[in-house]
Amino acid sequence: MPQVAALLYCAAVPFDAFTVIAGRTLPSLVGAVFLVTWMASLTRRTAPLRFPRVLVVSAVALLAWAITTLLWAPPEVRLIGVASMAYSIVLMALLVDTMKERLRSALLAYIAGACVLATWLVVSPTQRYSGRYSVGGADENETAFQFAIAIGAVVWLYLNAQVRSSLLLGSGLLLGFGVILTGSRTGFVAMAAIVCAGLAHGALSRRGASLRMVLLVAMGLIAVAVAAALNVIPLRVLELLEGETSLRDSSRAQIAELYLKTVDHWWFFGVGYGSDAVYLEATEGVVLNAHGLFFKGWVEQGAVGLLLIVALLLSALVTARVNDGAVGYLILAVPVLIFGITLAGLGFAGFWFVLALSALTSGGGPPGRGGGAAAPVDGRPDDVTRSLPPTPRTGAAESDGSGGTIRGRRGVS
Repeated sequence: MPQVAALLYCAAVPFDAFTVIAGRTLPSLVGAVFLVTWMASLTRRTAPLRFPRVLVVSAVALLAWAITTLLWAPPEVRLIGVASMAYSIVLMALLVDTMKERLRSALLAYIAGACVLATWLVVSPTQRYSGRYSVGGADENETAFQFAIAIGAVVWLYLNAQVRSSLLLGSGLLLGFGVILTGSRTGFVAMAAIVCAGLAHGALSRRGASLRMVLLVAMGLIAVAVAAALNVIPLRVLELLEGETSLRDSSRAQIAELYLKTVDHWWFFGVGYGSDAVYLEATEGVVLNAHGLFFKGWVEQGAVGLLLIVALLLSALVTARVNDGAVGYLILAVPVLIFGITLAGLGFAGFWFVLALSALTSGGGPPGRGGGAAAPVDGRPDDVTRSLPPTPRTGAAESDGSGGTIRGRRGVS
């Protein structure tokens, strides 16, 4: 039962921008069900808990510092921010414990949820400014972030021959088309970077998957071509493709300048977790969130918090390396790093989901996210045993925004 609830949670993560009941998002509600089922299973459990120690310790250290910064935060700042982070950390740890050797299942569940969201966007889009399209009123950049994570999952599974290629290519095309429709320049760059990371991963792993690598590039080009043929590429993405603009958003730069006017007041300890907009209103008379995982983290938690955020990301890489999957995990981490420019990742379920993936493995052996432990495309273990008949696998091989609109503590752009 906990595994079913965990899969439902993975599928719900892409819908993080949608509130369902009393302002709670779908992942938080499904996560509550997951938490209850996991706790209920403890009475029948005999196996030891499998929490990623390095990752959890790093996350708890960041949480502890975020709580500490509330000591000098404005009194009107509520505890909901740190409570949400604590909840996300718990779900991350439980996901690893429940799905430890089911990486493929977790990725497929997430891809399925993202594809449902992308289908919704294609079938019933809401046109916003500059030709951007939204789904259900959700922020376009948030939606593109979820799509980018799913594209990373598609690329990883595709290069590791984990799922039928036609299904993955179809999912990738749909998700890529969704990214383009959102008009997120960050999402477009992230999508291109994921494909490049996938090509590098395929080349380094020496799988001989040249055809797959060619098809991977073709998948991205087809998505762009279809969007161009339908004349639905937002103007801001066209300008990026034609070199008439850059990722640097003038409104974000102006907001950053407002915060930097008083950088000597907060550069080391920060203004307090979740209190960036309140601080700017008090000092500059405007209510605007800081943007980006790193800049917002620096403003709210100072240099100490920024170092802890970097340590958390590095701990995920270390955890993946222990699982022999550091190189491949970078494909899944690309969206987090690139969207760290425009989104405050600590407030998103997708951010913690990606961190959890670093501790998941494929059942029955090395996860194959690294440099060559997994079976190549033809299903045989390596070139040396190429003459031997393939061994049947036992078990499942689980393996930019509006520029200043305040969206709570997330600082969504």
